[in-house]
Amino acid sequence: MLVAANLRAPLTGVGSVLPMIEHDTGLSSPAAGLLNALPLLAFAATSPLVGRSAQRHGTERVLWIALLVLTVGIVLRSLPGVLTLFAGTVIMAAAIAYGTCRCPRWSRALFPNGGSPQSPGSTSLSWG
Repeated sequence: MLVAANLRAPLTGVGSVLPMIEHDTGLSSPAAGLLNALPLLAFAATSPLVGRSAQRHGTERVLWIALLVLTVGIVLRSLPGVLTLFAGTVIMAAAIAYGTCRCPRWSRALFPNGGSPQSPGSTSLSWG
């Protein structure tokens, strides 16, 4: 559940600080709206790829890679510049899509006999 808890936090707080991001970066309102919409677009683009990646590389490996890519996205988004802000957001959102799609399956696999019916639900609740 610790993995799941770290998946949404980097994106969920953006809406509340968007006016500050606009002010600090000089983004226009439409650009700020795009920044806010990019995660949804990245989720839609990457989610169909997750199943095939997990079949090829395994769920646990895909989750570890997603966490590493998420870290890269967070660092990139933290660097100065509008380009890094947008690029980091897209990279983070893609990593979160991978993690979000695979975490319930992984949490179920951690329990013997195919898992507890509560394990995927507990993972989903930890996303916040």
